[in-house]
Amino acid sequence: MQTAFQLACRYRIVLDRAEDQTFVATCAELPGVAPARALNVDAAIESLRKSVAAELVGLMAAGDAPTPLREAEGRMGAWMTDLELVSMVLPTGPILAVEKPLPSAMHAIAQWTIDRYRIVLEEDGADGFAATSPEMPEVLGHGNTGARAAADLRWRLEDRAFTMLNSNRVPPEALQDVEARERTKGVATTRTGTATMRIAQAA
Repeated sequence: MQTAFQLACRYRIVLDRAEDQTFVATCAELPGVAPARALNVDAAIESLRKSVAAELVGLMAAGDAPTPLREAEGRMGAWMTDLELVSMVLPTGPILAVEKPLPSAMHAIAQWTIDRYRIVLEEDGADGFAATSPEMPEVLGHGNTGARAAADLRWRLEDRAFTMLNSNRVPPEALQDVEARERTKGVATTRTGTATMRIAQAA
């Protein structure tokens, strides 16, 4: 019978990059567990798994432990083996005479863009870790540790973002930035509604 820590190791880890450049890890199957924060990927993974395992002890005893997503959805990235890879579709319309930045500048823009992309990690037994990003789910990274899988994915994401920039396309915005903006809008809406209610009550 598997232990709580063994089950925790089968869960997917969602990794975000904080403003202070630390890594923040959460568990996809147990999002209620407090996030783990560390200066490197492997330390964040280890800290999170300990917290998840501690939470799983009671859940397993009650028979309420979540099933790993890989058992319901399949191994992460497995669907890509059934696809035929094709070149990126380029615009067919007239190309405007726009002066492009130097390749070094575009690489810097690409790196800055993907630096805050979300990474989802899944341990795959003897094959190490697989890593993907919801911003570019077609890109997959691998490595024998979580840090190496994340580094491999970031290299591939940067290459993809550079290709998009070089073809006058804009890479996707980081999801955590989109979510932060939506939260700010929600707070602003709530404050506006409260102010309107107070004015109406005063009248």
